[in-house]
Order: sequence, then C-alpha cells, then structure tokens
Amino acid sequence: MKVRGVSPEVLRKLAAADGFKLDNERSEGRFHAFVLRMATCTPRGNAKGKYRKRGFSGHWTTAVCVHGHKLFYERIFAENPEALIVTCKRRWTSLQDLEDNWHRVAQQVVGSQFNPITYEEQCEC
Repeated sequence: MKVRGVSPEVLRKLAAADGFKLDNERSEGRFHAFVLRMATCTPRGNAKGKYRKRGFSGHWTTAVCVHGHKLFYERIFAENPEALIVTCKRRWTSLQDLEDNWHRVAQQVVGSQFNPITYEEQCEC
C-alpha cells in the first residue's frame, strides 16, 4: 500500500498499536509505500486469530486480514483526515469513503472456482 499525508514514523506507531509492522518500506514520490504485516510470526494468547489472515490452505500467515487493514486505515484518517491511501484494490480518500465502500472490498471473492472465499472469510475476527 502507499500512504500520503502521514509520516513514516507515525505510520509505524499506528501499526504497532495493533500488533502490526510495516514491511518492505520505501519512498515512492510523495508516498510512503509498504506492506502491512503481523508483528509476530505466530498467534499468541487470547487474540490468537485477531487480525491475522489464513491462507487458502487454512494455515495462519503473517498477512493482516481485511478487518485489520480497515482498523489501520481508520487510524490513518484519524491522524490526518486529508491522508490518501492507495492499495491494489482501491484509493481511499477519506474516512467517509472508507465507511461507504469498505464492504465492496471485503466481500470480493479471492479464492478459486473450486474454493471460493472472500476476504472477510479469511480470518476469525
């Protein structure tokens, strides 16, 4: 993803607040680009599946689920309502845009014809 309007230091702090980290960080013009990942390799404690995505095999991955991404985007917009978030699925221009259109991304089928699954179904939130 790419974010404009929030410094890399603040993005790292926002990510860490929910057990996430920024991976593969780089600068792309006025944007800070990165991949949002879980900060730990394996789920721990009571929050075993919280914001952690399962792969198509059913095993846990280091990927953050769709609900965790939404939470992170909400935190970004709370920090700067004028921020711009660009992902491979959509450009998020405001908190209202996020609230109005999030369900369209979350309900996209990302599995195969033999194993259809939506982004929402890949976690245990």
